[in-house]
Amino acid sequence: MPQDYRQAVYWLNEGIPGSYTPGHIPLNALYDKAHPADQVHSQTWYRKTAQRVMAKVQYNFGVWYYNGYHLLKDHNLALEWYRRAAAQGLAEAQDAIGVMFMQGEGVSQDYQQALAWYRKAARQGLPAAQTHLGIMSAFGRGVAQSDRQAIAWYRKAAKQDFAKAQYQLGVAYSTGSGVPENSRNALKWYLKAAEQGFTPAQLALGEIYAHGRQGVPKDNKQAYIWYYMASIYTEKSKDDCSALIAERNRLKGTLTPDQLSETYAAFDLIRRKINQSKEAKKIARKKY
Repeated sequence: MPQDYRQAVYWLNEGIPGSYTPGHIPLNALYDKAHPADQVHSQTWYRKTAQRVMAKVQYNFGVWYYNGYHLLKDHNLALEWYRRAAAQGLAEAQDAIGVMFMQGEGVSQDYQQALAWYRKAARQGLPAAQTHLGIMSAFGRGVAQSDRQAIAWYRKAAKQDFAKAQYQLGVAYSTGSGVPENSRNALKWYLKAAEQGFTPAQLALGEIYAHGRQGVPKDNKQAYIWYYMASIYTEKSKDDCSALIAERNRLKGTLTPDQLSETYAAFDLIRRKINQSKEAKKIARKKY
């Protein structure tokens, strides 16, 4: 096959539309070969690539310092790295700064600053920031309390399959906050979030089935399934979720051998859906 630098540039570029991959390394050099007269565009590509890579790296350092991954936890340093990435327009970093102002971590709590940063990220379509704006509206933090405005933000994020927003819609329909109370819709949104591995939604479903809430008949098998999934996907330590584990085990003890066999098939199905969801999110992040 004869060399074709323009085709090489095209296909490498197609593979990396929104985030850095090793493909950027040959792409910069290939662009010069494919378009030797277009040095202005070449330099523009170099800058954009470097900025994108640098912003992601800076954001990752912020995450590491914030959570204490690989590095000692330090909220001040986390904020410093988030600011560097946010200055280059990285929506995830802007949202992270909003969280720190919202919670008063590394800075004094400031709802107005939190709102400002959330809005920057939300304007770029980041579902996490849209959800955070919804929560701010729901609780009247920095803005006038408005359940309807909260619902509007949750819907924007839920359309992007953001589990936390889907869960918040489930809560809204359960309580009639900003929307008419509707058990069917509550279950629908809880299920969407639960099948993405979102523990609060899994717990909500477990409680609904365990106690026969939201117009749903009591069903120990379904309750056990969701308590079990919550115990698997929770980020809490074993000590912190002892009550969850105890309830899971209690429900298991009420099931017949045949019912237990049926739960194993349900576990596999839910796990597959969660794994598919995570894979879909990885692809979406590459395009973002």
